[in-house]
Amino acid sequence: MKKKTIIIITVILIASTIGGWIYFLNKGKEKPIASNSPTISLSIAPSPTITEETKGEDEFIKLSNNLSLSPIISSENILFFDKQEGLFKNVVNVLNTNQETKLSETIFTNILKIDWSNNQDKVLLTFEDNGKIRYSLFDLTQDLTYLLPSYITAIDFSSDDKSFVIYHQEENNNYLATLSLDGTKETKLLEINFSNIEIFSLDKDNLIFYQKPAPLMPIEGVFTYNLKTKNLTTLPIYLYDTTKIYGLEAMPSKNGDYLLFSATDYQNKNLELYVFEIAENKFFKMPFASFVDKCTFTNDSKNIYCAYSNSFSNNDFSYPFDYYLGLISSQDSFAKVNLETGGFTIFTENTPFDANNLQVSENEDFLVFINKYDGLIYKLKLVNQGA
Repeated sequence: MKKKTIIIITVILIASTIGGWIYFLNKGKEKPIASNSPTISLSIAPSPTITEETKGEDEFIKLSNNLSLSPIISSENILFFDKQEGLFKNVVNVLNTNQETKLSETIFTNILKIDWSNNQDKVLLTFEDNGKIRYSLFDLTQDLTYLLPSYITAIDFSSDDKSFVIYHQEENNNYLATLSLDGTKETKLLEINFSNIEIFSLDKDNLIFYQKPAPLMPIEGVFTYNLKTKNLTTLPIYLYDTTKIYGLEAMPSKNGDYLLFSATDYQNKNLELYVFEIAENKFFKMPFASFVDKCTFTNDSKNIYCAYSNSFSNNDFSYPFDYYLGLISSQDSFAKVNLETGGFTIFTENTPFDANNLQVSENEDFLVFINKYDGLIYKLKLVNQGA
């Protein structure tokens, strides 16, 4: 039953993404203008010093018994959504025994995705309603739910958790905006036409967004927008000597200094993972191929922890699309890359897990993740190398 549920969720997510893959940009409205920044050539990090930490399967601890979504670490506790019971829960492992409690009594159904606020006291719910993707805010401290407007097609918490940044999409009325948490007050920021957009709040003044690519179809760039200056720019990310980017997925660091992104060649082959340093307009290639959902930044943004697999070097597949369709089998290795020194630490290799929704503890002594094969939460103990 759980396997069937996971397959249904995967199909829904893929269908909702493909539904927005008709690419069009700015029909007669303001068009993103590339900045005058000089062309930045690809900077490959020097060969890293590799430290290996061999671990057995006993280093992995199962934390949930039901299909779960979006674990997040709060001290030694793990907050998550139990999809089977429709409840938000808290779990802590003490003496190899999981102690689980409810965070609220409110039950939610048809939930596809959960995004936690920075303070972990609110959650953004993505759910399906009559075939349409909708969003709600759930305030755990007050046990209140706010249904957000149906015209929202992309959304993120602001960096201070006091509002949302959204993409307002209606016929001939498409723009970036800020929105109050209860969904009642909206402020237009920038008119722009995107069919399938990803948007993030970098800090209180800056947004970053891009058009999600379709198979074999590129996007023209990743854009930043400053709310104060109204300045719209394009990040100078040039792969294969072109401004076009194929197979892009991206995620900013928690302090907004870096952008982690994966991309491919024009055939959606040769998957690579990169880190772009936004202030310096430079980027480098990570020492393995993976996807952003299989990685996480530390709170200070000095380190990135990732799950990766040799399977992602197989060019018989189309990336990232075949991965989310479940066509690629992954036996993940787990590693850390230090963004200041280039140090590369491998903790364990070729495990029986396909990890996503990675989170790392404040002291970097353990990771938690969702295993794609069974939809459960697992914890991996780490040895903090400090590198």
